[in-house]
Amino acid sequence: MKRVLLSTSLSVILLSFGCLGPPRLVDPGTYVDPTGEEHLTIAGTSVALHIRVRPDEPDSFLTATYELWVGEDGNLQFGRVADTQHFLGVGRFVWYWDGQDIIRRTDAKTGAVTEFTRLDPAR
Repeated sequence: MKRVLLSTSLSVILLSFGCLGPPRLVDPGTYVDPTGEEHLTIAGTSVALHIRVRPDEPDSFLTATYELWVGEDGNLQFGRVADTQHFLGVGRFVWYWDGQDIIRRTDAKTGAVTEFTRLDPAR
């Protein structure tokens, strides 16, 4: 009886934290910024990205592939990669998925964001 209660309690806890069940995924496709210079391509739990690392340096792009999952609040979590490019590129921004677009908060003080919109699959 204790084993059944423990198992049930553990399942409820894991469900409440989103640990059981299928992961929430971003719709597959390529999402581009308004300039068309930066983009993220989503396929399942993988994201291949080409983003500007430093806004003040026009040619400072990071091109990399990471594991990707969506948090309960739409916050995007990128796979854990301990390299400088990750921290200076992906890791320096806050990323969200609103169910349609990928949003990158570029400045916490001003609230400035960049919206990445999915290309029409027919393109």
